[in-house]
Amino acid sequence: MRIVNIVSNVRNIRLYIKIIPFWLLIYLSGLIFRLLSIFPQYFMICIQFYLVTFGLLNILHAWKSYRKNGKGKLWKHTINELILGISYFALAIYLPKIFPSILGLEFRSFIFFHLWNSLTVHIMCWVVYLSISKWNNKRFSRNLAYDEWLLLVSQVNVHKSDFQIDFRRKIMHYGIALGLFAIYFIGILFQAPLQDVGILTQLFISYWWFAVGLHLLWVMNLADLIRLHRFKWLGRFATRWLERSIRPPEYHTFTSASIMIISWFPFLLAPSPIFLIVAIAGSFSDALASSIGKRWGRRPGRNGKTIAGYLAGFISTFLITGIIFLLFSSQAYSGGEIILFAFGAALGFLIVDLVSLQISDNFLNPIVIGTILWVLSIVI
Repeated sequence: MRIVNIVSNVRNIRLYIKIIPFWLLIYLSGLIFRLLSIFPQYFMICIQFYLVTFGLLNILHAWKSYRKNGKGKLWKHTINELILGISYFALAIYLPKIFPSILGLEFRSFIFFHLWNSLTVHIMCWVVYLSISKWNNKRFSRNLAYDEWLLLVSQVNVHKSDFQIDFRRKIMHYGIALGLFAIYFIGILFQAPLQDVGILTQLFISYWWFAVGLHLLWVMNLADLIRLHRFKWLGRFATRWLERSIRPPEYHTFTSASIMIISWFPFLLAPSPIFLIVAIAGSFSDALASSIGKRWGRRPGRNGKTIAGYLAGFISTFLITGIIFLLFSSQAYSGGEIILFAFGAALGFLIVDLVSLQISDNFLNPIVIGTILWVLSIVI
């Protein structure tokens, strides 16, 4: 038995020996190009390649999952998995617009180099983590089949209410919202030093919003893909992080975080208050509406939600929009115009909650709210 384990470990080592040099080749090539100041488009092309690859992985997952589960696979899950994959393709096309050529070739190359650098290291960290995790699981006999893990999850949560199960995942949503605010205020706080080195404050904020958002997206998306296809690779990462937050409808599909985060990126070109509202209302308002609806909701509405949840989502979106416009755009708009923005965003959130669609409201809420606010900012 020990010989079999040794042979198995040797095979795993060989697999990772083949994978790691591929990423090292990409990484070292980029460093050489940067050092020699040649092929400045390399970094943007690499990032687009990464995005297209993620898109293909998600579409392949949706196709294989639907074929495997047949009628047991909810069509809603397949649609949202396909939307996530297609959104990666759209983001690859959209990427040059986020950091346009007007910035200049050298400065644009500088931005894409640092973004590419962090993303490539991110992928290599996953490769190293998975190799260690897989080896560790075998060494300490921690391997579980995915169905066994789902049974464990149901046992862990059997005595917990829906509110308690949902609370941990909502804390993550609140943390994302606070993180976006922190990036904005850091940019404002260091406005003078940034200008001294020739970096516009808005560019600094947009870069970090995009970089942090993309890293979060990859963490959530890769964790889901590996959970569903190579569960034994995850180790304690899955059991500690997911078992107390994953919901039964997500057992055989992605969690809501990935499709929510990718819906924010189109609004990086919108005024900063709109991006903040899109991200915060999409995470905070949805989390608040869900928590209040499950805790205090008594009168049922549509789609399994409650009247209390509808009101909480509408009011929180109205207040978030109004407060952000008052803080960051009070000189550009009158009080009446800010109320109009707030009402439009809140109405968009409510419509998404009321209308029963196959598309996740975690994707639709940011898209609808952001589109309404962007159109109003152009018209007013």
